[in-house]
Amino acid sequence: MGYLKDAMEYAKDFDCTVITGDVLDFTSHANRVTATEILAGKDYLFCAGNHEFCPKVGIPDSFARKDEILDEIQACFRGNMIFESRIVGGVNVIAIDNSYYIWTEKQLELLKAEVARGLPVILFCHSPLTGGNMNHNPTHRDLHVSDEVIDFTRKVTQYIIDEPAIKAVFSGHYHSTMTEQLGDKTGYILGGLFKGIVGEIIID
Repeated sequence: MGYLKDAMEYAKDFDCTVITGDVLDFTSHANRVTATEILAGKDYLFCAGNHEFCPKVGIPDSFARKDEILDEIQACFRGNMIFESRIVGGVNVIAIDNSYYIWTEKQLELLKAEVARGLPVILFCHSPLTGGNMNHNPTHRDLHVSDEVIDFTRKVTQYIIDEPAIKAVFSGHYHSTMTEQLGDKTGYILGGLFKGIVGEIIID
């Protein structure tokens, strides 16, 4: 958690700080207490990562467990880790949860409402959009979902790629810094904070 403390100190003078998940690594009591203490009083947007809901590294992900502990994990962080937006210098900055590699109908509804505000959008999420997880090829560990959910998730991903108001997408999850092509826009994937990596975005 030392890197998190340093990163939040570094970010204190920026207009907006976004954390794209996997702060807890796993959901031990000590991890939750430490994260809560470091982030107390800090201003940031946060979207959950898959590790936010894992009781121990290596245990398969579970929708049921995520639902069961969602409120408990949310209490460690400010805002709403499922969907939150903020206007920063005329740009709509949105953090949206895809920690378990699906989009929901409510998220799509909220996203379209934000797009309708007519501002350029920068989107932040945990999992990159074109990888095997978001395309469910193959299904990630034990997170089996219906064909209907897979089809809906792919359609929302395509909406994000095609929507001209969404100018760029930033994510993490892969632990390495790279880019992905999203139609005529770029997806930026940032390496892990556990490697001491942070990203700085300048909009002019």
